[in-house]
Amino acid sequence: MKQKTILKTILLFGLITFLASCGKTIEEEVAYKNYVFNNNSTYDIEIEGHTNGVEYIFPIGVGETLSQRITFNSLDNTNDKIITMDSITIIFDNNRISTFYQGINTISPYNIFIIDNYTTTQISDNQSKHEYIFTIEDYNNADN
Repeated sequence: MKQKTILKTILLFGLITFLASCGKTIEEEVAYKNYVFNNNSTYDIEIEGHTNGVEYIFPIGVGETLSQRITFNSLDNTNDKIITMDSITIIFDNNRISTFYQGINTISPYNIFIIDNYTTTQISDNQSKHEYIFTIEDYNNADN
């Protein structure tokens, strides 16, 4: 009788442990990239981004900064981030424009799709900061 009670206790403990572990999820490692766009030009900037037929507009005033954080995991939707757009048009004071397309590597120090045009800082194993600084040279390079 005592053995049956001990056996039942062990089985009950095992069952509870099993059921408790079924509800747990395994956390996947998440990586973060922070994209920072600084407007150090003397012109207001508007970035028009296009992806999947949707237009997004990102204004950056003179001396202002726009920050966007991208979380890389299976649940993240990053369609509204500049760096993930299909194309972007940078408009300076409604006067000059530069247009770039994702996947078409136009070699230019002003193409914000090219990661080498950013200053990159590794913050931790899973987090980095990528900073693009708009200057007067970006304006001068843009089309009239």
